[in-house]
Amino acid sequence: MAMSSEGTMIRSARQVIVRRLGDCVRRFASDCSAANAIEYALLTFIAAAIIVAASQLGGAVTGLYVQVQNAIGSP
Repeated sequence: MAMSSEGTMIRSARQVIVRRLGDCVRRFASDCSAANAIEYALLTFIAAAIIVAASQLGGAVTGLYVQVQNAIGSP
């Protein structure tokens, strides 16, 4: 049951991030001023870097839990 709720939370968090990123891209595309365009571009790259880092961290933590589970053994 915990795995199901964690999976749901991860999916909903990803949906929120993708939605906000989409909002930033739409505002960037509709904005004509250069300063705001540069700021939105930087924010988009920062958001993408955070998403990639979180994905990598999640994979590393999952691998760590699998190693611990294998070391302990199943009952």
